[in-house]
Amino acid sequence: MKESSTYIGNATNNEAEYKGLIAALVQADAMGADEILITMDSEVVVKQMRGEYRIRAMNLIPLAEEAKRLRSRFKSFSIVCVKRDDPMISKTDELVNYELDQHELLRKLR
Repeated sequence: MKESSTYIGNATNNEAEYKGLIAALVQADAMGADEILITMDSEVVVKQMRGEYRIRAMNLIPLAEEAKRLRSRFKSFSIVCVKRDDPMISKTDELVNYELDQHELLRKLR
């Protein structure tokens, strides 16, 4: 398991979820993983990636296509939706808040 965070600027919640998914897939591939389990609290993204929901938002289509392209690199790919109070989601929220705080601090220093 690896953790990281990056400021992505303004984005919708679903765009941010997809960008996080893409970043995780890129990192897992770079680490040589061949099996991956993605844990997310975004029912929309999870069900879109599973093919259970259609992707109607035009801004999400290229992100979903990139995520699907990347997932094909793995021998095994699983994605599950968990509740917001899951410990993994709490850790993710901490990382998001850290990035937002760092960005705001840098903005103030400029």
